[in-house]
Amino acid sequence: MAISKDLKSSKERILSAALDEFAELGLSGARVDSIAAKAGINKAMIYYHFDSKEALYDEILKAHLEAGVTDLSKEITESMALEDALRAIARYHARGLRANDKVSRIFLREIAAGGERIQSILPNLAGKEEIRGTIVRLIEEGKQSGEYRNIDTRHAVISFVGMSMFYLIMAPMVNQIWGIEDETEFTEQRIEAIVDLLMHGLKAR
Repeated sequence: MAISKDLKSSKERILSAALDEFAELGLSGARVDSIAAKAGINKAMIYYHFDSKEALYDEILKAHLEAGVTDLSKEITESMALEDALRAIARYHARGLRANDKVSRIFLREIAAGGERIQSILPNLAGKEEIRGTIVRLIEEGKQSGEYRNIDTRHAVISFVGMSMFYLIMAPMVNQIWGIEDETEFTEQRIEAIVDLLMHGLKAR
């Protein structure tokens, strides 16, 4: 039992140290020796838990993607209105990017590099299709009833995600240009603004 706890503890320390290392230096710049030193363990323990530096990096990406999808899946239900589902997505983005700057930096680096590792993980994420399916269904039902215009649903959803993510990623520049002093307050205002924009953009004229 003690050995099992020690192994679990060492793996958790490795993941924590690797998160710091990858956030600071990216996959190519990170060093296994440095991760081991930060974790306070022998380098061999990293290879005991993970086959390689790349496998350790992938584990961090997978763990945080899975956690995010799981959290969002709990908030978006089949019975909720489209407006509420969109608001839940925007709040999830804001919460995720603000809560862990290290994770955000890793994902932004990965996307800037082409996002191949994320692409290899996404197909196997449980709950991902349910979330997308719910949003698509709500829009399609609105189109069929005549409440929404006959727009391309893919573009509508992708545009909303873009609006949701842009300020969160570009906040330092946007705050400077627009003189935004309270980033937290502005983020809350923006969530409501982008939901309002999409909902009015969908409405049949």
